[in-house]
Amino acid sequence: MYENWKEAYDWLASQMKKRVGLPSEGVTLPVWAWYQWEGARKKPDLRKERWGNGFCGEKFVCLECDIPDHEVLLSDFDSWSIVLSNSLIYWTEEEYNKTEPVFDALPEE
Repeated sequence: MYENWKEAYDWLASQMKKRVGLPSEGVTLPVWAWYQWEGARKKPDLRKERWGNGFCGEKFVCLECDIPDHEVLLSDFDSWSIVLSNSLIYWTEEEYNKTEPVFDALPEE
């Protein structure tokens, strides 16, 4: 469904191999899980969040996993979403105002 994300996920999988180690046999892509929710180690409210992270009518399950720290690569959900949408990450509003017009003027390819 998200074929244009394959390159980004392949990159993430390669980073996990470098930092975490080789995956189990047959595993090619990482499993996403939340380490924190809204800045705290708490269970997300799936009644509210399912609409932002899935499709209407899908069933959701919340699992609690105990994974050793050395087998986990933490990432920033918001920053990763920006990468997947082929956008730029801006650290300040000033940087955005300076860079966005230049980025917008580039040809799509």
